Amino acid sequence: MKQIFSLLLLLATLTMVVACGKPSETPKVSEGLAYQNLPDGTCGVEGVGSCTDTEIVIPDAAPSGKRVTAILGYAFQDQTTLTSVKIPSTVTTIGAYAFAGCTGLTSITLPDGTKEIGLYAFSRCEGLRQVYLGSSLTRISDGAFFGCASLQYAFFRGGATQWGKVTVGAGNSALTLSGVLHLYSAVPPMDNGSYWYYQNGSIGIW
Repeated sequence: MKQIFSLLLLLATLTMVVACGKPSETPKVSEGLAYQNLPDGTCGVEGVGSCTDTEIVIPDAAPSGKRVTAILGYAFQDQTTLTSVKIPSTVTTIGAYAFAGCTGLTSITLPDGTKEIGLYAFSRCEGLRQVYLGSSLTRISDGAFFGCASLQYAFFRGGATQWGKVTVGAGNSALTLSGVLHLYSAVPPMDNGSYWYYQNGSIGIW
């Protein structure tokens, strides 16, 4: 019963996360964010700029037309009024301290293209309860989830083999704790680890 109750809570959160993917409900991107050009011809979000949104939707391209590939270091640090952020699939890197101290965040979804989470990127996000990690992830730097004491679920969209290739730095026990981190498995797993599956629009836990 406890697992079913937790799953219902999770599904309610997931519904809010995926609902924005429906064509009729596509959220308007946040305006006024500050950007910095990068050497490879793309750009990264470097701060809130003049944006006053508490629910930030980062575009996949800046007003300049350059593709957004990074959330730069310290971009949203200590923005305690920030309650949600939608990160586009173009983002490959979350910089150091990018969301550190964003205590109003309760859930964060990183796209499948995100490869690296920087030092202390989500540290001190005390309200964070769910994290969704993309299958292309290769590095979670030291302290990325340090101080995230409320974290209940971390869903990695790759299997055990892929997770084995992810470098996880020190200070991330809130994420890797048994019962918090769930790996993807389309079929019932052979071991007693924590796994999840996705079927008919819903998340299930093996």
